[in-house]
Amino acid sequence: MSKKINGRDLMVFIDELPIALATSCSLELATEEIDARTKDDADGNDKDFDRVVWSVTSESLVGKSDSDNEMFFDELVAAQLAGSLVDVVFARVVRTAAGVPEGGWQKAEADTQLGIYSGKARVMSISLNAPVDGKASATVKIEGRSPLNRIKAE
Repeated sequence: MSKKINGRDLMVFIDELPIALATSCSLELATEEIDARTKDDADGNDKDFDRVVWSVTSESLVGKSDSDNEMFFDELVAAQLAGSLVDVVFARVVRTAAGVPEGGWQKAEADTQLGIYSGKARVMSISLNAPVDGKASATVKIEGRSPLNRIKAE
């Protein structure tokens, strides 16, 4: 029987810290091809595999706390301005009966259903949304700069 994965159980971690106040996250993989046409090809549509590129997007509310256990908006901006590579992990979180574990969110070390995805990446864009009738929110897009590693427990 299939078991569905709850979206609330998946999070993005940057340098071992979960993105704070996250409301949504996604992992995108795309295959890129290169032109392999020759003058001998009749249909002129021959392409070869080049590589798989990946990115992670996270949406969150904007806030701040005294906690050192989460990655907040201003820290994401600092990472983008520095232009440095960050360690990114897209994984299921460890959830307790009370919800958030003592000490903050932790990524699962193994996942038999989805797997854990990780790699080096760079923060490429951040947008801040401040509606008059709601909470401020941010969207961050992080693009992979290394192969995406997939760890799947057996």
